[in-house]
Amino acid sequence: MIVYLPADFSFVCPTELDDFARQFDAFRALGAEVVGVRTDTVFTHKSWME
Repeated sequence: MIVYLPADFSFVCPTELDDFARQFDAFRALGAEVVGVRTDTVFTHKSWME
């Protein structure tokens, strides 16, 4: 399963991440690999992490 997430600083991102985190074990039980993809720059990702 590939999950495309919106920009790092969008209001949707934290809620989507929380939901996928809660469902992660269910996806794995079905044999799914979960991969998250964002298209922001490395500088935006760094700022988000800080």
